[in-house]
Amino acid sequence: MSVGGKVIHSDPEILGGTPFFVGTRVPVQALLDYLKAGGSLDGFLDDFPSVTRDQAVTVLEEVLFIPIVRQPSLLQEYLRFQFEFNSPSTLFRLSI
Repeated sequence: MSVGGKVIHSDPEILGGTPFFVGTRVPVQALLDYLKAGGSLDGFLDDFPSVTRDQAVTVLEEVLFIPIVRQPSLLQEYLRFQFEFNSPSTLFRLSI
């Protein structure tokens, strides 16, 4: 579920300000860590059923680009992530 198209929310009173998926208490970092550890998107969604596929895909396709545009110093980390994330084995596991 997203509120007004918003997928991520951060509030100092909830999870200490850690960004989380709207309508859940699942930190966005949980998705990134899950995928980085070799898990699949489907596996993440099975383990965190309160997160919708649309929310996860939106984070992966769009929200990750915002820090790069606003802070070019993050470009190196983004490129490293893209290289790892876009490997053929990772794309196969995502099965989006």
